Amino acid sequence: MIVAPIPENEALRIVNLLSDDILDTTDEKDFDELAALAADICRCTYSMITFVDTNRQWFKAKKLLKEKETSRDIPFCAHAILKQDVMVVNDAQKDERFFDNTLFTADPYIAFYAGAPIISEASFALGTVCVFDPQAKYLFTPAQQQALKTIASQISKLLELKIKNKLIIERSNLLMEAKKNLPGSPSLATIRKRTLLQMNCTKILRKNWQLLNFT
Repeated sequence: MIVAPIPENEALRIVNLLSDDILDTTDEKDFDELAALAADICRCTYSMITFVDTNRQWFKAKKLLKEKETSRDIPFCAHAILKQDVMVVNDAQKDERFFDNTLFTADPYIAFYAGAPIISEASFALGTVCVFDPQAKYLFTPAQQQALKTIASQISKLLELKIKNKLIIERSNLLMEAKKNLPGSPSLATIRKRTLLQMNCTKILRKNWQLLNFT
């Protein structure tokens, strides 16, 4: 087994991942449906939406799996986040990286794997949407690969939407509380404008992380 190398931009990648506040959250229908869709389109038994943390791989959504996470040194996805494109392993038994991997030699017996990196707005690979099967597969079409990439893109957009919605709620609650307790507090229109401005500033800062990514 070959353990995946750590990305050169790992520190910033982890900052980006933690800022999304997605790790260890509860199951959500939107993510579950995207994972199921990936399995259906790719005609695979299993599918997952994963995020690669410092020392673990955590599963946000999964089909037909019980585990919530694995250590980072064994998953195929730790290799997949090193690519900007879909990583396909047609037969793990013939791949030097995985032929003796416990995910191949024991349950869930991954022989075929395909994973598309979830690329953040700041251009960091945070995790993957992946499909896998106990049977090796040599027919995995360009259309199926493109579908995985599209689903990964939708997951990235879903993460951004969750951040924006959370920010709106937090800022609105704080400002409404201030309005109740302070004389001469701003109007609701002013509160909305300030909240939108804060959101835009946050978005600009997140995009500027790309300037710190030297890879």
